Amino acid sequence: MQHYGIPTRLLDWSESPFVALYFALTSCKRDEKNVVTGPVAVWMLDPSEWNKVALSDISFEGDVLDSKREQVKSYSPKAELDERKNTAVMIYGTHNSPRIVAQRGTFGLFGKSVESMDKQFTRGAFSKETLQRIVIPADKVDEVAQSLFRKGIADSTVYPDLHGLALEMRRQFSF
Repeated sequence: MQHYGIPTRLLDWSESPFVALYFALTSCKRDEKNVVTGPVAVWMLDPSEWNKVALSDISFEGDVLDSKREQVKSYSPKAELDERKNTAVMIYGTHNSPRIVAQRGTFGLFGKSVESMDKQFTRGAFSKETLQRIVIPADKVDEVAQSLFRKGIADSTVYPDLHGLALEMRRQFSF
């Protein structure tokens, strides 16, 4: 539903650092002259370590979950709100869409808390390596984006449909 603009309790992540970088670079703010106005951040997460802490109350050993695992039941829309956990968990998405496959999609599934993952991280018992932020200076954004394009990471590969092809054509030909 997120792909159609509907808010969900899922936060998109990618197993591919190149895809994550693509999204960070293409969503940066630009001024009226198309100049990047600030730095760009890419977040790296160890999903197994995240889940180990998020589910420490049940002595979970850590792993990325799928929607059928017992540990995900308390995050279900059918679960009572007071029974839902606060800290998000990392889950694999169902690869039922060419976009999810191309983007190597995984998700952070939020419980009853609407607190961002970086805030959950700071108040949790996570090791500092569990969630890290990499900042790309504004003056390097276009250079890194061109490098990604040369490596085959582009609109048409991240969105393998006509919409992705149209995005890429507009970006490459500046219209």
